[in-house]
Amino acid sequence: HNSPIAALSALLEPKLCYKEGERDMCLMYTRIETETSDGKMRRYSSTLTVTGDDEYSAMGRCVGLPVGIATQAVLDGKLKNSTGIVLSTDTI
Repeated sequence: HNSPIAALSALLEPKLCYKEGERDMCLMYTRIETETSDGKMRRYSSTLTVTGDDEYSAMGRCVGLPVGIATQAVLDGKLKNSTGIVLSTDTI
């Protein structure tokens, strides 16, 4: 191995591989608190649970696909003057 990280990776890789039939899972919990103009507090929450399958891992669905959509939008010139939050549905 030509670097410490390569040696460590070689040691860990066999231990971290999925066994037959195992799948990865991504879990996310989001809580947002807001205050209305009349001073009332509001709380919103959402959960996301994604399980990988034979085609895509959960991490690929949750991270790879959105990054791919954003990258394609940049390459297509659809995000030239965008700021803030941009929904992927606005760029497709």
